Amino acid sequence: MKPNHPVKAIVCMKFVRIRKISSLFIFFLIFSQLILAQDEIEPGINIVDIEEFIIQMNLNQNHSLLDVRTWMEYKKGRIPNALFAGTSELMTAYTDTMDFDKPLFLYCATNFRSKPAGRSLAAKGFKKIYVLGPGFYGWRAAGKEIDTSRPSRVQRKMKKLNILIQ
Repeated sequence: MKPNHPVKAIVCMKFVRIRKISSLFIFFLIFSQLILAQDEIEPGINIVDIEEFIIQMNLNQNHSLLDVRTWMEYKKGRIPNALFAGTSELMTAYTDTMDFDKPLFLYCATNFRSKPAGRSLAAKGFKKIYVLGPGFYGWRAAGKEIDTSRPSRVQRKMKKLNILIQ
């Protein structure tokens, strides 16, 4: 029985060493993914919470608020004064005539579509882009004002024009 104990001890030590190495490897992978995720956001894009979004809109009175959700989502409710920009064609139509220094505020349902939209606008040359981190769902959950009125005639025409473009 005694000869088995040293063997078991060696096996156990190797197992512990393997666990430590694998734990360090997993930590390294997670850490590197966090670093890479930070690099994905372009300079000039600010992902902000609801309160900061409101503060920045109030500080930058000459801004544009773009809703990059689908038309059906937009029709059901939106942040007041938001323009429907749910397709790349509409986004281009709005932003082609804008000054690059004009602040842009973007949101979608959960922040999944607004980040890529912000990246493309930053690549286009816009310098002040604010993305609503929690998205429209977070806005609604926080009890903030929502415009549920029927979209204006101009907005409906823009939607129809976009359908004709496609």
